[in-house]
Amino acid sequence: MLQWIKSEPREFKTFVANRLAEIEEKSRPDDWRWVPTKENPADDATRGTPLKFDYNSRWFQGPKFLRDPEEEWPFRNFKPGGTMPEEKNKQKVMATKVEEGNLIDLERFSRWKRLLRTTARVVAFACLLLKKTHRATNVAVRRKQDSWRPQKKFQKPTQVAVNPRQEKERLYVPLEKEHLKKAELLLVRQSQNDSFASEIRSLKAGKPKLDNSSRLKRIDVYIDDDRIIKLRSRTMKFRGEERRKMNPIILDVLNERKPPEEVLHTLMTEVEHIVNSRPLTPVSMDPDDEESLTPNHFLLGRSCGAMTPGEFSEKDLIGKANWRTSQRLADHFWKRWIGEYLPLLMQRKIDGRPTSDPKEGDVVMIVDATLARNSWPRGEVIKTYPGPDGRTRVLDVRTSGGVLRRPTRKSSFWFLGRHRVH
Repeated sequence: MLQWIKSEPREFKTFVANRLAEIEEKSRPDDWRWVPTKENPADDATRGTPLKFDYNSRWFQGPKFLRDPEEEWPFRNFKPGGTMPEEKNKQKVMATKVEEGNLIDLERFSRWKRLLRTTARVVAFACLLLKKTHRATNVAVRRKQDSWRPQKKFQKPTQVAVNPRQEKERLYVPLEKEHLKKAELLLVRQSQNDSFASEIRSLKAGKPKLDNSSRLKRIDVYIDDDRIIKLRSRTMKFRGEERRKMNPIILDVLNERKPPEEVLHTLMTEVEHIVNSRPLTPVSMDPDDEESLTPNHFLLGRSCGAMTPGEFSEKDLIGKANWRTSQRLADHFWKRWIGEYLPLLMQRKIDGRPTSDPKEGDVVMIVDATLARNSWPRGEVIKTYPGPDGRTRVLDVRTSGGVLRRPTRKSSFWFLGRHRVH
């Protein structure tokens, strides 16, 4: 019983927990003391009535040690522990969230050939990680290899000079046709998953018809063995290459991306707000100081430093959600403005004279395209790391979120100095 009182009521089952909660409402756990079994008066009512059950019995007078000083009362060091049958069975549940992302960042590439070859390199590396002794893997590899007929046998790596000035050579291994084909299928599958996610789930579930809201409702499509959505034609009897020609792949292609007038008007408003939110005066590290002066203070009378109203992706550029389209276009402008224009405001060499390096104690503003739109985090240089030529190459900047270490050559910082703006 004493162990119950010293524990939390919510750890026990309902019957015991309700009574322990009532005890806690009318007393404190420190008010309860340990009583030896031989001197416990409660046993008189549960283990038979004694022969002398009168006013002088311990039922009315209590244990004898109550008449002694409190220091002489029986004491037992209570150490809660162990498992009691009245306790609840604690079940621990661990939830894991798996974020599925694209294998290749498509925004980093502007040419299809380079994207295809880069993806093929990743596919070739993944093939090397497969277990060679696994029978299922060997069967799948042999099946794919039998379907390809290489025109020329690969002999050895080719040495290609990367930069003639540096006179360095790098081994260049030609890509196999199989890896290029897998990379092409992977990119097509990734594009279809981004555009026709609901249609793919319906076709995999075996539904004969798509929903009325689907853009593929009016055409007859199916999923082939490579998990690619294709158009079903009347010549389904063909096999191999002939069937692939007769059943084209379905891709989400826009004939034109001309935004309507409402989208352009909203975009220009967001661009104006981004440009006018740039600080004009030195930024103080003290949070109690007034905010920096911006063009918005002259135009609106306030900084209007509102953050981005959400996260937007490339999918928002497709569809009829004009507001989300304008917000995504504003994000594109923010990244280009941060990466292309703001670095021009930094001090550069003038007439061959080197500019001053940032020093400890200088206030800087972090310029990073990955940050949210209209965010201008500030920091203070706490340590510099000069290079062999004595120029500062790396900085340690203390911000509200911790200490960042960034190289200066990447233009990650916009130097404000102590009392000036560059």
